[in-house]
Amino acid sequence: MDLLNKPIGIQAISLAAVEDIVVWVILAIASAFSSGGSALQGLYTLLLTLGFIAIMVIIIRPILKRIHAFYLSKDDDTNVYLVVGCFLLLVVSSFTTEVMGKYSNEFSD
Repeated sequence: MDLLNKPIGIQAISLAAVEDIVVWVILAIASAFSSGGSALQGLYTLLLTLGFIAIMVIIIRPILKRIHAFYLSKDDDTNVYLVVGCFLLLVVSSFTTEVMGKYSNEFSD
């Protein structure tokens, strides 16, 4: 039915992605509050999360956009270096969030 190329399919996939992000953020906040720490620990975790999201949106997203535009101008939208860079960014992001979680747990001690 080719729904992914129609507005309703694009909207459904976009909303599913936003919903996943919101649920994970709520889960992280609930986890921070339920770990036996204070409300200050939950607030600290929330601030770290907001900072991480801000860095990803304000700094990383424009950089990736420029790199992707460069490869698009060369008719190479799925360049292997771009894909590998995205996977490396994923690994660095997961490490960063893991460190944020451990650091916010130490903050309560």
